Amino acid sequence: MSTTYQQLEPVISALDERIKKTGDEISELKEDLSVSAEKFAATGEYAIPCFYEQGNLNGITGQPINANNAIRLQDFLPSGIYRVIPNGQRVYVYKFLADGTRDGSLQWGTTTEFTMIVPNERKVRIVVMNGKSTFTPSECEVVIMSPRYSVAANYFINYSLGKYVPFVLYLGNVSSTAANFDVSTYRMATPIQFYIPADLELHFDNTNYKVYAWNSTDGQAWTGRGWCENNIVLYAHNFYKLVIARASLSTDPLTENEINAIKETTYLEIPEEKLYEKISVLRETIGQSFLSGYYVAAEWERGNISGLTGAEDLTTNACRTKFLNGGGTYVINPNGMKTYIHVYDLNGTRTDGKNWGNTTVNTIDVDDEHMIRVVVMRLDNSALSPAEVTATVSVPVGRTGNSIVKNENCVFLCHQGYPYDGRSTNNNRLNGYIEAAKRGFDWGECDIKRTSDGAYVCCHDASFVDETSNQTIVIAEHTLEELKACNYYGTQIATLEEVMTVCKNYGLGLGLDQLALAWVDDIYDIARRLSMLDNIAWFVSVGATGLAEAILAKDDRATIMVLSSTATLAEHITFANSCCNGKNIVYAYPPYSQGTPTEFATAASTLNRDALFAIWIVDDPQTAKNYLPYVSAICSNVLSYNSLGYYLDA
Repeated sequence: MSTTYQQLEPVISALDERIKKTGDEISELKEDLSVSAEKFAATGEYAIPCFYEQGNLNGITGQPINANNAIRLQDFLPSGIYRVIPNGQRVYVYKFLADGTRDGSLQWGTTTEFTMIVPNERKVRIVVMNGKSTFTPSECEVVIMSPRYSVAANYFINYSLGKYVPFVLYLGNVSSTAANFDVSTYRMATPIQFYIPADLELHFDNTNYKVYAWNSTDGQAWTGRGWCENNIVLYAHNFYKLVIARASLSTDPLTENEINAIKETTYLEIPEEKLYEKISVLRETIGQSFLSGYYVAAEWERGNISGLTGAEDLTTNACRTKFLNGGGTYVINPNGMKTYIHVYDLNGTRTDGKNWGNTTVNTIDVDDEHMIRVVVMRLDNSALSPAEVTATVSVPVGRTGNSIVKNENCVFLCHQGYPYDGRSTNNNRLNGYIEAAKRGFDWGECDIKRTSDGAYVCCHDASFVDETSNQTIVIAEHTLEELKACNYYGTQIATLEEVMTVCKNYGLGLGLDQLALAWVDDIYDIARRLSMLDNIAWFVSVGATGLAEAILAKDDRATIMVLSSTATLAEHITFANSCCNGKNIVYAYPPYSQGTPTEFATAASTLNRDALFAIWIVDDPQTAKNYLPYVSAICSNVLSYNSLGYYLDA
């Protein structure tokens, strides 16, 4: 499982799942390096995720200035090759030296598509205008693309310091000790050096060709590695340029088929031993943090918050957190900066400000009916970026009263969404997932049904009673349009896409229950289209081998939760282990009644290294507390960490 992260962007609170699948460096690197060819089938390119803010850049210095009629990229784009599609809007490309000094421009007011090459030791920042006196980031229609030349080689890694690193192959050659790119028709090469932040294996799966690697520790002096016919390791913290040639090293021009073969058989990936080595390091680091009594609970973004209204602005001298749910005592350590705490109700309305301008460690108690956001600034109020923030926001592992121990490996799933209007269950209604996010759940869970016209909706049972007509509605016998016209527990029935979109927007993962083998392709396509593949878990009944195989055939990194109301704990473990392939995470997910906490602790040694325990349905706070140290996920109708502490302390 993961958060979107979106949601990275996110604290690591479920190590075995989030280390691989969300906002830490390993999962992002692994994800971007293993992007499937299907994602690129339509355009053969990758759209770079760009984040815009209100404002312009000074035409002489390139420094940010306030402006209502322009928007600008929040960050620089590094050296690389880009295709920019203005879609009728005006694009200005400012070029800078590595130290941030303005170095001219690449485009000025361009409204038609263009390709730009940002040379080594340079970076660019983009401004967009549309001729209106007021132009906001939400109105931007500019698309920035990167070419894709192989299944996984042409990626952008959002890795340390926020750098995106391009790796692309063109017809050409890299030669001489300066590793210059030369025009050539009989070889393919990387025209721009790329930096490797971690040891990677260059896979070259075609015996008809050879690869030559140039490497440098500083991007200036280059050393050749010689021609290689097999996979080679590219070492961390080095710059590289690559050349691909026929095994015979002949100088005949490459044919189109040969070019395509090279593109499709050259890719990078993290060696498995390196992946698990990094996981071990992260486990150790987080374990030490856990033992010391705190876990990090915040991620910083650029901007300030008004002390009167709570309104946000994009000032460059402050950073802020997203909303942090209540239910605990937060510890704010300025670490040489100054911090400000804004308090909100659950509707997002600012109600108070606390601990204003603190420069020493301070705390704030936040109840379940409130949230906070923290702002940080330098002592001299100078410019500050998220990467430069040294302040931390933490929550004690222990709680007062009943002393709940927060298990860093455990997340809470909200069964069918949170029952926001007092019903015993939420019945997969859309607002219940929004409420689940507000109440501190990590994941939602939904039950899938198929309509007569092939749409997918969320409902636990095969039928429901229309609360207006009092008629029983069998889902499989009606079209989506007909179902939408019904009174479904006081609202409209939600489609799977609607539920998945809400979970994405509110930072929830989503568990998918009551699956049918014939639906796997459709559901996979919905999740892929919404960029939710790494934030869903597929629920598979114990013994449903065909369903598990179909899911893993579509996505070999899919998270699977193995469950049954009747299978024993041992049977859950056996089937969960069989679903592990060395790339995915699998949960043995029985009812908690299948074993005592001690039995779960003892049985953990029989799990595959990629398998974890989860339990359902736990609505009793004391029961949840008893199992919490021994499982990695708990599904509940009402309990999250926030409410668990509230009930036990009450």
